[in-house]
Amino acid sequence: MDRSSEFQSQIRDALQISAGTLVPSQYQQVVEGYKAIYEETQTFLASGLGQVELLLSINSPGAIAIQVALQHPYRFKILFVMNRMSG
Repeated sequence: MDRSSEFQSQIRDALQISAGTLVPSQYQQVVEGYKAIYEETQTFLASGLGQVELLLSINSPGAIAIQVALQHPYRFKILFVMNRMSG
């Protein structure tokens, strides 16, 4: 049974709750940025494409490590926006 459209609908319907509870900022611009990323990810999730992360690193002299990982589409890192202005 293909329940992907139901899953996509649940994700789409959770946008407002996610933006209101998961964004650690009081600034509307940050919340709107989160919503933009969320909506773009929703579009990406509905397509037939997969998301892959490719990491290149130098762990020891003369060696390059190559790592590849499949990414969960809604696995965001935490973003904090700091304001150094006081007053």
